[in-house]
Amino acid sequence: MQAPHLFLLHVAFFASIPVVLAARRRPLSVPLLYAYLAVTLFIGGFLSSLYQFPLMGDVVVGPGSVAHAAFLFTSLVLVVTTRDIVVLRDVIKLALMTTVFKIAFILLATRSLRSADVANPFATSPELFDASLRTVLAGSILIVIELVLLVAFLERSKKARDRFSSAVLYPVALTAVLVLDGLAFPILIDPGGSDLLEVIRLGVLGKLIVAGAFCVPVLIYYAVFRERVRLYEAEPIPMRGLLRTTSVELVREIERQERELEYQATHDGLTGLFNRAEMLRQIDDALGHRGLGRRRCLAVMFIDLDDFKVVNDAHGHAAGDAALIAISRRIRSCLRDGDVAARLGGDEFTVLIKNVIDAETATRVASRILERLAEPLPIHLDSTAAIHASIGITFADEDFDGSAEVLIRNADLAMYRAKELGKDGFEVFTEDLHRRAQHRAELATEIHAGISGGEFVTLYQPQVELTTGKLLGVEALVRWVHPRRGLLAPGEFIEQAESSSAIVEMGAQVLDRACEDAAEWIRWNDQPLELSVNVSARQLRDPILLPQVTTALARSGLDPSLLTLEITESSLMSDVHESVRSVEQLRDLGVKISIDDFGTGFSSLAYLHMLPVDTLKIDKSFIDRICDRRVTSGGPLVASIIGLGNLLGLSVIAEGVENDQQCTALVDLGCHIGQGFHFSPAVSADEITALMATDHLQPCGTPTPALVEG
Repeated sequence: MQAPHLFLLHVAFFASIPVVLAARRRPLSVPLLYAYLAVTLFIGGFLSSLYQFPLMGDVVVGPGSVAHAAFLFTSLVLVVTTRDIVVLRDVIKLALMTTVFKIAFILLATRSLRSADVANPFATSPELFDASLRTVLAGSILIVIELVLLVAFLERSKKARDRFSSAVLYPVALTAVLVLDGLAFPILIDPGGSDLLEVIRLGVLGKLIVAGAFCVPVLIYYAVFRERVRLYEAEPIPMRGLLRTTSVELVREIERQERELEYQATHDGLTGLFNRAEMLRQIDDALGHRGLGRRRCLAVMFIDLDDFKVVNDAHGHAAGDAALIAISRRIRSCLRDGDVAARLGGDEFTVLIKNVIDAETATRVASRILERLAEPLPIHLDSTAAIHASIGITFADEDFDGSAEVLIRNADLAMYRAKELGKDGFEVFTEDLHRRAQHRAELATEIHAGISGGEFVTLYQPQVELTTGKLLGVEALVRWVHPRRGLLAPGEFIEQAESSSAIVEMGAQVLDRACEDAAEWIRWNDQPLELSVNVSARQLRDPILLPQVTTALARSGLDPSLLTLEITESSLMSDVHESVRSVEQLRDLGVKISIDDFGTGFSSLAYLHMLPVDTLKIDKSFIDRICDRRVTSGGPLVASIIGLGNLLGLSVIAEGVENDQQCTALVDLGCHIGQGFHFSPAVSADEITALMATDHLQPCGTPTPALVEG
């Protein structure tokens, strides 16, 4: 291959590397470009000692000249990529440091090659690395001057160029500094040489050839990264006082980053409101200034959006985030000057109201927030959502000696009270709420201890055929044998258990015990007995329910067709599609599903048809009114539920049957199965065994026995 071809291959190799590196993402491209600059500076001179390219007559170009041009081209790429004065300073420092290392390497290599004690298997000549310090230093100083002149020339001509002249200017500028190098380098090295003019002539011609060869990669870079070049040209880099300006810019950048870090530490990244830590600081600061105004106090609100999960589920989390941003703006628009808002996370917000004269000052703000949030909120181009919230309010007057954390906790308690009362409203904190919260906390601790200590027992209430009193099945009911308070009914603890994970473990214990007892009854009496076990909303949503049921059936050996899981209507309707999926998985095991407390929720016929259930249980509240002459709708409502069950092919069970009048009325309406005190309270497994021996309990038409639930 001829020398010109090899020369052009060297140019293509050295020039393509910065173009490829610049195409990578900036966090990675910048350090790679720095590394390539160091390589070109370090190896350039050594390559020219190895070989050279005769090109035109007596003009000879070494690969060191190609590396030199590649350094200037790469520096230009780096400046255009970053548009930062600090880069130019760092390139200059890199050139000077590389020179120091190059001199140290030259001294080390030549001394090693000239030492008789060092093996030289390739017979490498020491002259390969031999260069005068004057030559190396002169080359380094000259390349720094050329780099500054190159960037300064491009900066000065930024405003006075059109698109065509801009494209031409880059190769022209590179050519100019390379020609300058061809003129200046021989003068710096050997100013008194007899053939200085000839050396200059050959040097300039060589640099012109190198510059001409680099015009193509420069124009390619300009075309490929036109947008990057346009951004560079739109923003001038100050060249005067390079080192001083660099220091100033560096300080400004550090200050900017500090401000950004401070903002991130005090603000919510999504909404721009204060975050929890900053709100606590704001409240503590406001607590310290309460006494500055007469009869002044402050108020803290805890805002929780009602059922916001529906927005995320229906429209996606991106739409949910956009809604949270809009909601934060609406909350801010309701505040007075000086009041502040924060997002604690998720769909929870807090508001600090300062200089509160009376309670109405804060409640008016809460009312404005509720009204503003209830306005239709655009979610997509064709849909809107009405956002509602529950707000808790607490006050701190001059006598309050608690902390910001206490105020947020108190407002949180009031917010939960607002949710208990139906949501979409506000409540003010009272000490009674605090006492109730303490009681719930103590109760939760006792429940967990009771589960571990085996204090919860399983009792069973018979389900009978109304006309004959025949025992058809039992419902498993949990009771708590409290070490201090005695036997407690579910109303004393079940709500607290359902609000925590305790209900999952408690439910598993009841299910295991009930399945074992039912299997034992069948083995003892050889008579099938239906078993019903309650499943809470939390259990239904927990993926562990399916393996718990599977394990309980397998361990006890109970026929799955004899087990019915009772799920309240409200639990099923809270998320119908998820409920259908869960119920179908349970039914695949062979168990039956019953809707408990039917008629107290908000199910529709369409949803009821979707749910794969087997039984409807009429809630006790309807049975209580069935014989009450003051409530004319009692009988018709029960009749409609019974008719609906028959229409859908479902069994119907009346719960809470307490007297013979109710029992007779149910039979007249077409209900055949019931449970309640008229037949038996909840009893132990041994008592169920005894009842199975008689096979019959009180049928309709007999007086209600004097039984007391124990």
